[in-house]
Amino acid sequence: MAGILLDKVVFDTSNIISFILAKNIDYIVDLKFRYNIETYTCSQHLSEISKVLAYKKFNKQLVLKPSEYINFLEKYCNVIEVDERFDRVPDPKDNYLIDLAHTAKSHYLVSRDPHLLNLKQIRWGKIQIVGITEFKRLVAAKK
Repeated sequence: MAGILLDKVVFDTSNIISFILAKNIDYIVDLKFRYNIETYTCSQHLSEISKVLAYKKFNKQLVLKPSEYINFLEKYCNVIEVDERFDRVPDPKDNYLIDLAHTAKSHYLVSRDPHLLNLKQIRWGKIQIVGITEFKRLVAAKK
């Protein structure tokens, strides 16, 4: 799989929440230090993650306070200001994820959202939308 540009990634909120609930948030650290893959986020993304972590059904499963997960993400992800330009995602509240991936110059947006995954055949510039299984396969091929 030579030629794969896998140095920057954006995970949607549902993937981040899944990492946290599965006690696998260290995956982001592993990507950074073991595979040299940087994860990107922005204030809107962090705000959405914080909001979801506060939901009663998730909050009772957390080992740490929601703010501690946000601090972790701020420490191990690249927090950038987003250049807002996209408005073509079926669920308008997800437009910022395409903007985030575009601003970060990421080639991959990893999502669990059916609205976004249905767009995976469409390239948004250089951005490919993939599921977590496909992303992990790409990471394994990078070794």
